Amino acid sequence: MDNFYSILIDIVVLGFFGLLYYTWQKGRIIKASKAQIKAEISDLIYELHEYLDGKEQTSEYQELNSFALALEKCTEQEEFGPMERCLSSSPNQLPARFRADISKIKALF
Repeated sequence: MDNFYSILIDIVVLGFFGLLYYTWQKGRIIKASKAQIKAEISDLIYELHEYLDGKEQTSEYQELNSFALALEKCTEQEEFGPMERCLSSSPNQLPARFRADISKIKALF
């Protein structure tokens, strides 16, 4: 009977350490994913501002600029939900190359 209890205690201790390791890895992976998503969104914002340089007089400028500013505000948050909602609310005048970038970023969620 003593062997049974010692084996049971060993299994519980191993399970506890396994749970701790799982929790640590999960947090590390989520943190890396957030960093990657924020970097991709920052690159998208930079490319969008480059695209808008010199186009202040066009009709699409105001809408695309407000979209870029909204994306900047969304990247300041730590949660995935608001970031994904900001990406989903892209304007209709957004060029195709930016839509492709947004779909790549959405795939990371």
